Amino acid sequence: MSDLAYLKSCLAVQDTAYLQRAYYRYTQSGQKETGEMLARIPTFEAEFDRALLEHDIPQWVKYLPMAESRLLAQAFSPAGAAGLWQIMPATGRGLGLKINGQTDERLHTKKASHAAAKYLKQLHSQFGDWLLALAAYNCGAGNVRKAQRRAKGYFYHEISRYLPRQTRRYIPRVLTIATIAENPVLHGFPGKKRSTEQLVPYHCQRSTDVQELANYFSCSKSILQRHNPASLNGKFQARNGVTATIYIPAEVANASRHKHLMRIGNQLKRMDHPIIYSIYPTSTPSPVFAAIVQEEEPWDWLLAFKLIGNPAVSVVG
Repeated sequence: MSDLAYLKSCLAVQDTAYLQRAYYRYTQSGQKETGEMLARIPTFEAEFDRALLEHDIPQWVKYLPMAESRLLAQAFSPAGAAGLWQIMPATGRGLGLKINGQTDERLHTKKASHAAAKYLKQLHSQFGDWLLALAAYNCGAGNVRKAQRRAKGYFYHEISRYLPRQTRRYIPRVLTIATIAENPVLHGFPGKKRSTEQLVPYHCQRSTDVQELANYFSCSKSILQRHNPASLNGKFQARNGVTATIYIPAEVANASRHKHLMRIGNQLKRMDHPIIYSIYPTSTPSPVFAAIVQEEEPWDWLLAFKLIGNPAVSVVG
């Protein structure tokens, strides 16, 4: 029996109706929305997997954001929860996330995923049971303990009738959407796909903004905003020795690399003697390259180039 099947078997008899309703919702009445969520999984799956593995969380938990936010990275709830994992402000700050008027790291896929995994690990350590941990994630550990006292019981099937109705619906939804996502074909959806889009981090020593970066990388602002939703005002702050990290699609970064190398190469073609040619960016982070020009064949330039860790582009002749 799989973990999910086992957890379903641990629900109270009166909660099986919620399982049936959840399955109908995801496969029938909300089939289109479910298909859209499943299509978004590859965008976030690798980051979820890394966070859960690091904190020793079962891999099926990566589907929890489907029930929380429908896998919408910029989702906000009326109660104030935000991001893929729908983390509340106080909880997020307690987990080390930066949340202020300029930055909301609950919207940062990597940081929020690690924070959520850490929080779920704490809840599981506290209750020793994944159903109770999920219940506490939804309605708070205090409400779970209160239900245990009222029921004079401990396990989920003993206390569920004393939990908020929202939580009693939430647990079956999480188990159901995780079951579907584990094997979508079995439930009438297309098979799993792998994401072909890769992101690369760029570290900026000074503060910048999305317009400046879009100009530098020759891409639209919307691309950068989509991959950096934690910046609420389009600004990236670097201060007190901490660099600003911006995530760029690898395809965009590669195009920028090619543009810079061609510019250097065109400069070299016009020279008739060996030179040392350096570019030091003044306003934006720059890709970093070293290109070597053979002295005996001075214009067989760019025989080799290699990414190095210095914020300057140097070509040595």
